[in-house]
Amino acid sequence: MALTHTQRTSMFNTLAEVMGNEDAETLMEHLPPSGWDNVATKDDLRTAFAETNAAIATGLAQAATERAEGFAQAAVERAEIRAEAATAWAEIIRRQAWHLYIVVSTIVLAAVSIWIALLTQPGPG
Repeated sequence: MALTHTQRTSMFNTLAEVMGNEDAETLMEHLPPSGWDNVATKDDLRTAFAETNAAIATGLAQAATERAEGFAQAAVERAEIRAEAATAWAEIIRRQAWHLYIVVSTIVLAAVSIWIALLTQPGPG
């Protein structure tokens, strides 16, 4: 039960009559200002420290899990980007191969046409 200011004053006056002002002041200074129910015990501190440590451990575990999930998600995203890049490069190479085929075919066709023209011309005279 917390003492009221009136109760503390009454107790001090009684102590001062019995012990003197100086001893009464010394004794009153050793009493908690709001009552013993507000004073933390070692058990209260142990409980508070245990709860704090548990909360910290839980927070660290959660942070580690979130970090691992983030790394996993980043790895998936990198793999997707690499797959898209590989597909894009494959398409570029396919198109270049097709263009090369057209160029080579045109050159071969032109060379064959020239040879045919040369071989089918009537000879001199």
